[in-house]
Amino acid sequence: MESKQKFIDSAKPGCLDNFLDALGNLINATCMMDEIAEQETLERYSSEEKKRRYAVTYTLPYTHRVVVGVEAENREEAIGKAEQAFDAGEIWDDTPEMPLLFDDFEEDDGPLEWEAESLTGTGFPNKDASVRYLRVRELGVEALRLLVSGKVEEAYAVAEKAAREGLV
Repeated sequence: MESKQKFIDSAKPGCLDNFLDALGNLINATCMMDEIAEQETLERYSSEEKKRRYAVTYTLPYTHRVVVGVEAENREEAIGKAEQAFDAGEIWDDTPEMPLLFDDFEEDDGPLEWEAESLTGTGFPNKDASVRYLRVRELGVEALRLLVSGKVEEAYAVAEKAAREGLV
């Protein structure tokens, strides 16, 4: 496969621009694979017994807890500085003057609520950007780890996987 060899050749040290170009070429080359996979999916759904599809959601109460470091004369001044940073959209900037120490979602006590929405059509909706972001980040970190380790073939395989999943 010519595009694979271009990708591998471009991954040599000092060739980041060429590497990125080759990665783009690889992504373009996989578009045909995506079209074939989509057709196979449509054929599979039409040949299966017609089952209804649902988007099932669960909701639970949570608290978004953020902790920042603040130098101040007293508790009220510290809270005031943090509130001011929040209002300005700067509380997450993680600066030396106000380091971001914790940012997470914690479940609260409360009932888990379930809902199911009936779907029409042959497949499920596209994945939300929140899911794609997590997957792109996961695969990107994996590809970089492999490249830094000198495992170019494996990094190529991860890039192909991302392209097949329609993430890049």
